[in-house]
Amino acid sequence: MKLFENETLIKDFNKAYISVTNKRVRYEDSSSGNTKIVSMTLESVSSCGVVTNSSPLLIVFGIIAFLGIFIVKEDNMRVVLIAIAILLFTIYFFTRKAVISISSNGGDKISVPINNVKRGTIVEIVDTIEEQKIKNLRSNR
Repeated sequence: MKLFENETLIKDFNKAYISVTNKRVRYEDSSSGNTKIVSMTLESVSSCGVVTNSSPLLIVFGIIAFLGIFIVKEDNMRVVLIAIAILLFTIYFFTRKAVISISSNGGDKISVPINNVKRGTIVEIVDTIEEQKIKNLRSNR
């Protein structure tokens, strides 16, 4: 990322492909043959947060299927219920999604998948963006 005049890099979150400077937030990812670069000034950032999406009903149904092995008397049916429970738990864990969502005032949105990013790093990203946004607001007064 090229820095502009009077711009300094505050933090580069390599795992999340996000860079925060004293002037802007930039998302840059080049993977799987695709490239996505989104940059927004801190002045235009209107919100920043973590959005998660999961289906907890899969866990509930998995528990019900697992508990069914204690009710059913046939061994074949127990094996089927165990397989169903394992399948439901597996689907749940592979379909959970979490993204950092950074929105701008009427412009593009930065949505960064964060499934492999540690919680501490996620909090640090949000905190850094908020801190720089507040500093930027104060300096413009």
